[in-house]
Amino acid sequence: MVVHMTASTMEMVEDWKKQVIEQGGPLEIEVAKPIKDVTADILVRSFFGSSYLEGRDVFEMQVELLQLLARLRVQNTIIPGYRYVKNTTAALTNVFYWKEAIYCM
Repeated sequence: MVVHMTASTMEMVEDWKKQVIEQGGPLEIEVAKPIKDVTADILVRSFFGSSYLEGRDVFEMQVELLQLLARLRVQNTIIPGYRYVKNTTAALTNVFYWKEAIYCM
């Protein structure tokens, strides 16, 4: 696993060196995405023996699945009194409940 970590990290550092050479001096680099990519690359190389670029679809689907599960979890959470909070979603929810109550009468 150390071999995979070293290879992935060295690729990232080499990309950063190329960016610095192209700019010709000091450079600000956003590191959040490259660090995420390197972490995923290390995992993919360790478990599947391929690079992150080949397994990118799997990670994208996993992120999408996690987002859907989180959204589902939030939607099914009941917070007492939340429907009385004044925001557009709560206001529309109140209208829905009032219409439902009127039609039931």
